Amino acid sequence: METTNTPNSQHKVVATKTVMKTKKVLVSKGVFFSIFVVIFALAAFFMFCLDKENFLRKQFNAKFLNSIADFFSGTLKINFDVTMMTWITFFLFVIVFFAVFTTFFFKKNILQKKEAKQIRKKGEPLSAKQKVTFNVVYFILAGLLMAGLILLILLVLVPNLPLPAAQKNASFIGHNLLTNTLPTIGIVMLLVAIFPAACLVLFCLFKVIVFLISLIVSGVSKSVMQSEEYQESMAATQAAAADIASSMAEAKGLSGDALARAKDAQKNGQKKNSMAGFNIFPALDNIDKKYEEIEAKKAEEEAAKAQAEADRQAAIERGEEVPEIPEQEVVEEPKEITYEEFTQFAYEFQSYLCHQKYYFDLTIIRSFIAGLASSRMILLQGLSGTGKTTLPRVFLEYIGSKAWFFPVQATWRDRSDVTGYFSEFANEFKETEFLKHLYEASYTPDKVNLLVLDEMNISRVEYYFADFLSIFEYPSADWLVPLIQIHDDVVMPKKLEGGMARIPTNTWFIGTVNIDDSTFTITDKVYDRVIAIDFEELNIPFESDYPYDPHPLKCGELEKMFAECRAHEENKLSDEEKLKFLKLAAFTADTFDVKFGNRIMNQIENFVPVFVALGGTKEQALDLMFANKILRKLNGKFESYIKDGLVKLTRYLNTEYGKGVFLKTEKLVNLISKKLA
Repeated sequence: METTNTPNSQHKVVATKTVMKTKKVLVSKGVFFSIFVVIFALAAFFMFCLDKENFLRKQFNAKFLNSIADFFSGTLKINFDVTMMTWITFFLFVIVFFAVFTTFFFKKNILQKKEAKQIRKKGEPLSAKQKVTFNVVYFILAGLLMAGLILLILLVLVPNLPLPAAQKNASFIGHNLLTNTLPTIGIVMLLVAIFPAACLVLFCLFKVIVFLISLIVSGVSKSVMQSEEYQESMAATQAAAADIASSMAEAKGLSGDALARAKDAQKNGQKKNSMAGFNIFPALDNIDKKYEEIEAKKAEEEAAKAQAEADRQAAIERGEEVPEIPEQEVVEEPKEITYEEFTQFAYEFQSYLCHQKYYFDLTIIRSFIAGLASSRMILLQGLSGTGKTTLPRVFLEYIGSKAWFFPVQATWRDRSDVTGYFSEFANEFKETEFLKHLYEASYTPDKVNLLVLDEMNISRVEYYFADFLSIFEYPSADWLVPLIQIHDDVVMPKKLEGGMARIPTNTWFIGTVNIDDSTFTITDKVYDRVIAIDFEELNIPFESDYPYDPHPLKCGELEKMFAECRAHEENKLSDEEKLKFLKLAAFTADTFDVKFGNRIMNQIENFVPVFVALGGTKEQALDLMFANKILRKLNGKFESYIKDGLVKLTRYLNTEYGKGVFLKTEKLVNLISKKLA
């Protein structure tokens, strides 16, 4: 049976809810407690007015209090002697009230805990008899506790009051209680109750007025609803509502049929891909158009030159005078760098840095260039302000290219934060700046392309860069980063291969890493795949006498120099030197259970020849690789055997390589030893 919401029923519901809320508020413990606190406070104030012998009144000579006392004694004929015993009795009442309130307040919680405990033990709630027994025992104990508390206060407080001896006996206390204290408190509370009573009367009057108004409104509404105009309007409204309902039902049926047809079409392979015919990579398409225009312009210029030369030759054959073409200044291409020039490359680049007020140690410069020869990813780590972002930027300026910087965000969690994602709403791929520059590098194969991820460890590297780290394990022909799954009829940019972006061989990735508490720790998985360079010291100014002019360098030339460095036997590790280092690695594995694989050994064999060709020594290169690749794995380990093992390692290095040769390793050993101390 359906119910109709008439105005009268709505008013009744509202009135009922209001009364229920009012009752709930009035019977709540907080309101009950607050009312009695106010009553006790006002009672204490009025008793203070009646207590004419109170020393505070005499001290302040309060005319206002005296006037209230005169009103009580003169007008109301209330003249009770408020003594010390009156105050004691009053505060005993207060204590009893708070004790009773506290008893009621905690009783329910204690009963609930007792019932929950029985449910856990026996699996059944308390019975009615158990609840009655609990209440009786609880109130008996509470009563005994309150009686004992009052008796204790009387026994301790009354004998020590500054009262005459006659007033300290029980008969005087009882007489004072009956003749003075109880009437005083009763009359005071009666006066105090006038205020809430007045408020209650006003509240009832307000409710009566609201009820009368609601009756009037209900009567008017009823008369309006019974009129012919209202009935006709309601009939028209109901008819319109019925039409709308039928239209909605029809539309729902049509949409259901359309959805069913769409599902059938999808099952039968008849649905066309929503991406078909769209350029879903707008930024990459613009890059394609940019280089198409560049190529078209070059082709037009070449065609124009060829046509001009053909017209000139035809004019000469016809015997016409042809003006001589002025000789154009030939711009010489920079000569390719030789191996001998490359051996001075680190010194000249350091001089270039000095003249721009940047000061870097040769070891860092050699490690950076040798790192490019041994890995596609380099980590520059250290404190902020030590030149981690400056080095790659100025290096690219020196060789005639440009580095691109991308600040890593703390919210990066997967590859889509680096390369972008497909938006179903916009029906296009949201390319990042990183992807744009990675894609454009394919059009400039002669330029060295560095993509710098600034503050790389502000998020976990193995989360958002894992795909790139894994890709570099494969041959360069397989350096493809997946972007999106596509169909054959989707329009794709020229340089994308099946929805995947190729990492060009002219591209390296540089990560700057700040070592502080606000960043994540770089894991061994990342360190094994990259070349880490530490920026530990302040950049102290110095001078260099080497040439400091920029040295344009193509990517092919740089790769050729790396290969030539590896081809010189004096740069490579000999069989004896390699065996000696492998023994050091075996000693470290036996002592600390720290091992490494072929990947790190391949990096060492590519790193050492370039480092040595740039003016370093094999021992320096091995020291850097041993400290950063192997010994670094001891960070975060605090087993007792490590400290003794570090002592053994120091002795081994001093015996096999000599003291002060592996400086980086010795410094790291001292640092780990301090942490273990």
